[in-house]
Amino acid sequence: MPKANILKAASLSVTLPSYKNARLVDCNGDLSKRWYIVFYAPNVKGELKRIRVYDQINDFETDEGRRRHAHTLILYINGQLQRGYTVPIQENESTDTITDWINRYRDLHINKMRPSSIRVYNSAFLPLIEFIEVKKIKQIDQIDKLFAIEYQDFLIKKYKNTRTINIYTQVSKSFFSFITERSQLFKSPFDSVKRLKEVNKQRQILTVDQARQLLMHLKEQDKQLYIICAFMYYAFMRPNEISNLKLSDIDLNQNLIHIPSSISKNKQNSTIVITQGLKNSLEWYLKNTVQKTLLIGTAIRMNTLSHRYNNLSKDYPTHTIYCWKHTGVVHHYLSGVGIKFIQQQCRHSSLDMTDKYLRSLKFAENSEMINKSPNLNA
Repeated sequence: MPKANILKAASLSVTLPSYKNARLVDCNGDLSKRWYIVFYAPNVKGELKRIRVYDQINDFETDEGRRRHAHTLILYINGQLQRGYTVPIQENESTDTITDWINRYRDLHINKMRPSSIRVYNSAFLPLIEFIEVKKIKQIDQIDKLFAIEYQDFLIKKYKNTRTINIYTQVSKSFFSFITERSQLFKSPFDSVKRLKEVNKQRQILTVDQARQLLMHLKEQDKQLYIICAFMYYAFMRPNEISNLKLSDIDLNQNLIHIPSSISKNKQNSTIVITQGLKNSLEWYLKNTVQKTLLIGTAIRMNTLSHRYNNLSKDYPTHTIYCWKHTGVVHHYLSGVGIKFIQQQCRHSSLDMTDKYLRSLKFAENSEMINKSPNLNA
């Protein structure tokens, strides 16, 4: 940070009040703690004020590095004090606390997102606020590289899911970049925090018989879940997209579904095909239920949807509602549907993306594919 930003331009008066020279608080050499420089300077009223300076001291990982950087800062600060530095009134009355910045970030950034993204960001701020309270941090200038590293360690202990940890860390990166862009920090403390390696999760696939039996079970017990799973299986759509799909987005005459960017995961307007299987399910659903604007009547939160589904599918092999999309892709592919059709229905930007997705489903381990492989010895 430029030295001029550490102390603002000195204010001179005829009678200089006393001050106390800057010194390093090194926490007895403990590198796991946050070191800082402290000094006392008068404000324009002649009142002696205690001031802390962190200014990247804790970005250094060695004792020698921290002391060398602190020594340079101390020489500069003491020189300013000798020249008659006084604390500007705006510094003394600053209200830019961490809470202020979080509220500002919500107003200018988060609240303009889609509802699903707002929920993710609000959830991500909960552990950040908790960690800030544990560290008893009030001001932005108390946040440094060491804080960011310790926060990621805090998330690792708190959550088992690596993807959740990476999402929450990324939200923090975005938040502190927002602050840095507004010149309140010289450098974002999260710039050096690395993304954790995520273990590829095993995709769950139902057999044809399991899928048929379970879909009929849902048809009898929960019509909303039935049509959601049918859309996932035949149209490869996601639960949140289906939950927010309007009846006006469905064209049974042309056998097309229009997915607006406002509900699509990739935030793009798309059109996909209504297959004969989906058309049969859809016509039965429309005949046997009452709808208003949305296909399923009213939008359902994912947690509620998953809870209902888990209760109805507990007698089947362990899986989640998301497996219907993967199962649908696998069954269509094995039935001879071309990869180009799968790309278009999945709304992938390239065939390479579809190929990677198919490989993630591990077809080589699927007994149906092995059985359908040509055998010249037969």
